[in-house]
Amino acid sequence: MIDRISLRVALLVAVVSTIGCDRVTKHVAFAALAGGDVRSYLADTIRLEYVENTGGFLGLGANLPNAWRTTLFTTVTGIILRRPVSNALGLWLSNSGAYRLQFC
Repeated sequence: MIDRISLRVALLVAVVSTIGCDRVTKHVAFAALAGGDVRSYLADTIRLEYVENTGGFLGLGANLPNAWRTTLFTTVTGIILRRPVSNALGLWLSNSGAYRLQFC
């Protein structure tokens, strides 16, 4: 029982830490690099420049209008993830002795 709780706490800490570090580095990059010149180090081996990715992974959908991009990355993604989340929740509830739920 302790192992399951420890595993869940460790997973939660890892997820929160990852999201927190991502937000902090984005804030630092914006504060230090936005509107400034390109910063070059080690004879231009390392170059820092502020660039925003308005799309998804690797700029996917960056050229779409805002309304389409919002629909694609929130609504459609939510619909796609509905089934695996409901299956995982149903499996978790059935393993915990509760009745099985199926949302789809």
